Amino acid sequence: MLEESKVSPGDVEEITAFIGPYAYGVVGRPFEPGRSPQVSVQFNLQYATANLMVRGPPLLEHYEDCAVLHNGVLGFLRRVHVVEDPSIDTEFRSRLSISLRGGSRVEVECGPPRGHPENPMSRDEVIEKFMRNARRSSRPLDDGTAK
Repeated sequence: MLEESKVSPGDVEEITAFIGPYAYGVVGRPFEPGRSPQVSVQFNLQYATANLMVRGPPLLEHYEDCAVLHNGVLGFLRRVHVVEDPSIDTEFRSRLSISLRGGSRVEVECGPPRGHPENPMSRDEVIEKFMRNARRSSRPLDDGTAK
């Protein structure tokens, strides 16, 4: 949903993500790279939001240790805040409030993520994701083999 808002990183003053208690317990804590940055980002909404704004849709390579510490994403993190909202009673709903430079605000309602049964991927999207991930595996497959 954030991609559809057509907001560029330079326009953003602050993003506040409101998520339910269950989701907050899983992905809501402030990002700390810790001893294993790759593991730290896998379940972190603050990082995922900053990454999406700076680099676009997430790719596997965004979650490698060296990529996690990308200056642009880390710099954007301070503009992203995750807030537990008890009125959100499901793990796959959220609301974003994006404050823009100049004083305007964009509100975005988010439902289940792409690929969830309530928001399924198309066959072409599944194939594209599989092919992209197969190229990045520990034993990469070329497109011909993967098909």
